[in-house]
Amino acid sequence: MLSKKNFPNRVNEARALAKFAKIVRDTGKAFEVILPGHEAKEYRVILKWAKTGKDYVMTAECGLNTSRGHINCKGNSMNVCYHVMAAVIAVANSHKAKVSFATDENDAMRLVNMKNNANRLVSRQSLEYIWMVS
Repeated sequence: MLSKKNFPNRVNEARALAKFAKIVRDTGKAFEVILPGHEAKEYRVILKWAKTGKDYVMTAECGLNTSRGHINCKGNSMNVCYHVMAAVIAVANSHKAKVSFATDENDAMRLVNMKNNANRLVSRQSLEYIWMVS
């Protein structure tokens, strides 16, 4: 479970990182985003919309590019990493939309108004999730 206390800092880090994101694929249902990391590292985030019953969730994979291929991002293996949040922000911005994040459904529902809705953002690596409102 993600710490509510540290969550705003992670969202701020993601917003700062999103400015450097490079969207290399956008089909409207699947997205691939390349992001820089610390110490000249590079991360690849794959986002996909998936239908789960009556609602939709966005699934996310984050991989660190290495000379031997991609390895799972440590942060996304424990929860939803800030690379994934930055990728979501970059994709939303490219579609002229805004996105907010919440750690639980109650907080997400407080952010929802007539123009937007809340969906889960699920890490495929850890199966943990947060909420996004757009």
